[in-house]
Amino acid sequence: MPINLGLRHYRAFVAIARSGSFRVAADNLRISQPALSVAIRQMEEKLDLTLFNRTTRRVELTPIGADFLPMAERVLRDFEASATDIRSAALRKRGRVIVACLPSIGVRFMPEILNRFRIRHPDYAVQILDDATKDMMVRVARNEADFCISSNWRIDQELRFAPILEDHYVAVLPRAHALAGTPSIRWKEIIDQPFIAMAQGTHTRELMDAALSKKRMAVYPFYIASQIQTIVGLVEAGMGVSALPEKTLPVRMQDRIAISRLTDPAMSRMIGFTTSRHRPLPAAAGSFMEICREVMQEAGDFRRTERAGRPGKADRSARLTRPRGLQ
Repeated sequence: MPINLGLRHYRAFVAIARSGSFRVAADNLRISQPALSVAIRQMEEKLDLTLFNRTTRRVELTPIGADFLPMAERVLRDFEASATDIRSAALRKRGRVIVACLPSIGVRFMPEILNRFRIRHPDYAVQILDDATKDMMVRVARNEADFCISSNWRIDQELRFAPILEDHYVAVLPRAHALAGTPSIRWKEIIDQPFIAMAQGTHTRELMDAALSKKRMAVYPFYIASQIQTIVGLVEAGMGVSALPEKTLPVRMQDRIAISRLTDPAMSRMIGFTTSRHRPLPAAAGSFMEICREVMQEAGDFRRTERAGRPGKADRSARLTRPRGLQ
């Protein structure tokens, strides 16, 4: 005879097992403690097992309860995954594209992409998930996104990466810096200056450190930030110099700083589409992807903005110096 357990039973059991408290579990589930107690009592009766040892101070799993916990968690994960698949399928049936995108790429390219897509496909809606690269990969693998626009960083074997454009690293300098306006700069010309770096664990930082290491070079940052806007603000204020992939810099930011291609070593990352190897791309998502490719490839390779200008002689004499107290 089948055991008739519902999701509320599994949720109640897992919530109590994780918190060790009926009160905390009831609060987390937003139900009353009596209702939670009834669910657990029903579960234990249906299974003919004792899942918890109850004391005045704490609720602990019995040995059989501890064995049952991973299975209960798997039931909930499978249900949530199925619900996500159903929701995604329903959204696509109604004509919605779900795309994950690096925030920096989204800021720079997505307005034009969305404008062209709306003109060509006015009945389709678009949902944009702006995440870190590793989170986007998970979304595509879980079918929470049709595809993602990302760098080629740690691509899972279940996923496929198709490059669109090469994103070159550039020196990011205050506009009054002596090297501002120079078409290309060697790393050794900025590496010993007060350096503002991206945080560890980002693809931007890992790629930079790996490439410099091959040349037996390294940066020792004075300041570290995890957002492009913060780094640009610090550079603009004359706090130091930085190095970033050029496509991470929205065009409007380039009016506030100077940028030059970095050489010796030259560095770049690939930006492209990441899709699942096991699911065909919906037609609407395929159309959206082609517009993404069209807009991003029109941007071409690195082009130094003329609006940044070449500093005058007075500006050229103003080199950054190492701040006092940071020797």
